[in-house]
Amino acid sequence: MPEPHAGAGEVRVRVAAVGLSPMLSSVPGMARRFGITLPSGFAADFAGTVDEVGAGKLTVPIAATFPVEEIREAVQLQAGRRVHGKIVVTL
Repeated sequence: MPEPHAGAGEVRVRVAAVGLSPMLSSVPGMARRFGITLPSGFAADFAGTVDEVGAGKLTVPIAATFPVEEIREAVQLQAGRRVHGKIVVTL
């Protein structure tokens, strides 16, 4: 597989961790059933480092920024599912 690169208005993220739910254990069988080739992006929660930025303009909507000491408030805001944009936690 060729190494992916960020296109215009995109970033490439070197993923360090992903969040998986127990439901995802059925994904390989479901993928075969529907003819989906894995990996297909089923894990939506991830953490990593942006290691390449493509040309052009990239706009990321930021809903709120919290210092790490206020992580509880950040999680509560996200849990409310009324956020329009990313929640940033600064270290």
